[in-house]
Amino acid sequence: MKSLVIGDVSVDTIVHLATPLTSAATHFPVDTYQRIGGSAAGKALNLDYFHREVDLITRIGRDSVGKTIQDRFKDTGVTPHFIETHEASITHTNYLAQTAERISIFTSHPEVTLDAYYAQYQSLIASADTLFLELSGGFHPWASQIKHPNVWVDLHDYDGVNPFMDPYIELARVVVMSDVQLSQSSAHEIGVKLSRQKAAVIITHAARGLTLFENGQSYAYPLLNPTTPVDSDGAGDALISALFHYWDEGLDSAIQKAMAHAAQVVMEKDLTLNKTPHTRG
Repeated sequence: MKSLVIGDVSVDTIVHLATPLTSAATHFPVDTYQRIGGSAAGKALNLDYFHREVDLITRIGRDSVGKTIQDRFKDTGVTPHFIETHEASITHTNYLAQTAERISIFTSHPEVTLDAYYAQYQSLIASADTLFLELSGGFHPWASQIKHPNVWVDLHDYDGVNPFMDPYIELARVVVMSDVQLSQSSAHEIGVKLSRQKAAVIITHAARGLTLFENGQSYAYPLLNPTTPVDSDGAGDALISALFHYWDEGLDSAIQKAMAHAAQVVMEKDLTLNKTPHTRG
């Protein structure tokens, strides 16, 4: 089965701090490193980890960051399709405190409209068995044009009302989202409502696990033996990719294995687990 991921990829700088993040403080890093980031990269690399056939459509600038992104995918099985624009590539910095606080700053994120490129990739979209459509200002116009029966959408920190999400929700077959911006009752209400229209809705609760909503019913999956993550950024991408990989085993088994995979990934400095690199012919 062929998967296609559409969305943004960045180069991220991760800064680990020993002290809490406050507005009036000087911080010294415990650890600093760079890696590829962005939800599209996270899903593509995790799907590749499971040896899934996966294509990636993303945007890069004609700059050194774009070259770094291109180089990252050379030793993978992902087939990238880069839309090169004159605007800068996306860069991002995450400041992570040991107290679990996070400050996320996009140090470069130019507004780019990519609707003119949609026709160029229509056949690739149509030929994919599963489409992972990521939230992106540049690719947002594509969401209202795509007609595909098996689209997975990650709404991230959806607040329940943001109209930006509407075309994604309408298109999706499977919806995954976080409850960060929602009360417990609001999250439950949204999950029940959407699950009556979708194959499955999953709402994650960080260290508390997740809830599956199916046909208007909810099923809780607590996180067993939670640990302090090395880098929690990308946990959702790991979860979704593993859920897709194990989907045919049934949702209960797939969720258990997906949670286990995500728990391993957050203990790494990369968006997925290491494995023997693919060799391109």
